[in-house]
Amino acid sequence: MKAVVKTPDGSWKPNPDYQVDQTRIDKALAEKAECEARIADAEKCVDSALDSSSTPILGAKIDLAGAEYHTEKSSKMPMLKQTPKERQEGRQINTDLLALKEVMRAWSTSQTMIPFRSSPLTMVLREHFVRSAEKGSSSMILTVSSERGQYAATLNSLNYWSLMGAVKA
Repeated sequence: MKAVVKTPDGSWKPNPDYQVDQTRIDKALAEKAECEARIADAEKCVDSALDSSSTPILGAKIDLAGAEYHTEKSSKMPMLKQTPKERQEGRQINTDLLALKEVMRAWSTSQTMIPFRSSPLTMVLREHFVRSAEKGSSSMILTVSSERGQYAATLNSLNYWSLMGAVKA
């Protein structure tokens, strides 16, 4: 049953027959409070671990390798046919890489609005970026190739890496 109904003149008004299911609302609010308490406890544990360490970095390694952007036509190297799941993973990696690049670009130019909400990866890394600026550091490992056919990919990796060096604490 709907909480509002349309009147003959086209406007909306509360449905007089609608009964609020307060038990269901209370249950949802209790679950929400429980989840928020677990999140608060987890945040306290992370803060405690970071504050108690002489090295302020908790540590993280994120592997974004495998972001394939070339096609069979543009590559002279033989490729295995990708499954739909592998193609989806490649698209997600490329999306995350773009979002991370935008965060690093905004961070390196000291913009007031950093787009951390652009992807799940950047939302997870938000705390790392903020803490690194306060009392830590970040590093990046990249793979480059001297192969002529990999020139564009290598140049793209180096340009991406240069953003990391430009990040100001």
